[in-house]
Amino acid sequence: PIRFDILIRTVASSRTPDLSNIADFRADSESLERTRHWLAAREIVFHATPFGFACTCSKDQFKKAFGSIENPQPPTDMTELIEQVTLTVDPEFFDQGGMSLF
Repeated sequence: PIRFDILIRTVASSRTPDLSNIADFRADSESLERTRHWLAAREIVFHATPFGFACTCSKDQFKKAFGSIENPQPPTDMTELIEQVTLTVDPEFFDQGGMSLF
């Protein structure tokens, strides 16, 4: 499966987040709801986050929704809602040689 995050476009998208304005970057309920319906219609598994969605789907579903895996782009009808599509990678675990850090 392909794992990815969707960042919802907000009024603050052109600014840089910091501690004083982080709330401005949270997705509004209408944008979340419209994107939720769009994802569900494509049978993409998703979980809402304060800034968008964490998602999983097949490679074919992903390509149909975002064009390519190498350079995913929101479809034209969703660019007003979706700021960014980011593939997530599996964590890399290193052999600790039997050592415990705890």
